[in-house]
Amino acid sequence: MGRSQQSDGRGRSAADDNLRGVRILCIDDDPDVVRAIETCLATIGAVVSCAYNGRQGHWLALTEKPDLVITDIAMPLGAGGDIVECLQRNSETQDIPVVVLSGRRDDRLKQRLLKGGVKRWLMKPMRHEELLAAVRSLATATEPASPVEARHDGRIHSRFAC
Repeated sequence: MGRSQQSDGRGRSAADDNLRGVRILCIDDDPDVVRAIETCLATIGAVVSCAYNGRQGHWLALTEKPDLVITDIAMPLGAGGDIVECLQRNSETQDIPVVVLSGRRDDRLKQRLLKGGVKRWLMKPMRHEELLAAVRSLATATEPASPVEARHDGRIHSRFAC
């Protein structure tokens, strides 16, 4: 194991020090899933914001500009696929990597979203190692974004405005 891959005995690698403070937005309507993600990401020192429906998640992505978004697909008030499409359309959020964490086994939707900008598609139940591997490969900590007014194109997509 190379120096950057050495474990500290708690499952953290030395490379995880680069992720300390990475800002991750978790969007899922299941509080138990959100809690599991928070617990998993705490091991690398990530700062996790949580949203429990699509509309809330979209708003937090626009206003907080996280380093990474983890979203479910089937949720109230805006499906994860709609969130992904809206984030990709917005010049201020289009570069935020998105990971889908879903129990849905829909290959068509998976392929459409992967072609549309989703970086990883993970299946529930979540394996902590798989989630951490995705975060390690995609997230880069940035300086906190200064508060800005969220802008959208005014069109309604699904149940919320992009």
